[in-house]
Amino acid sequence: MIDMGSVVGNMFAPVGAFLGLVIKIIVCGGCALLFGALAYFFIRYRFNLLRLRADDLRAPYIKNKWLDLFRWLLVDFLERDLHRGEFNKYGFTFYVGRQGAGKRLTSEWATVSAYSADIAQRDYDYRATAKVSSSV
Repeated sequence: MIDMGSVVGNMFAPVGAFLGLVIKIIVCGGCALLFGALAYFFIRYRFNLLRLRADDLRAPYIKNKWLDLFRWLLVDFLERDLHRGEFNKYGFTFYVGRQGAGKRLTSEWATVSAYSADIAQRDYDYRATAKVSSSV
């Protein structure tokens, strides 16, 4: 009797091995490029990896935007304790629905309604003071 599982497995084994090799080359090549770019960053701009300070990282002008991004990521990492809790995430509100359902008006109303209580209070205070001063 022929074992069809082993026949199919032996038929697709070279394809799986080839795809595994391609993925390994891509991952190892990406890691090598990343390591090379980081080594270039620290050697080119003369940063001591063991004594990194945010002020030293701010000083040079870096023309390459990817290296400049890495520099500011390092600055943010080094100063993470100074700015803890500074940026509070509030989230997003997404309005979804069919076309013509009033999504834009709903979002504008949400913006207006956030301030409507404050505006109503100011209007009430203005009217109350206007009546007092006109009756005097």
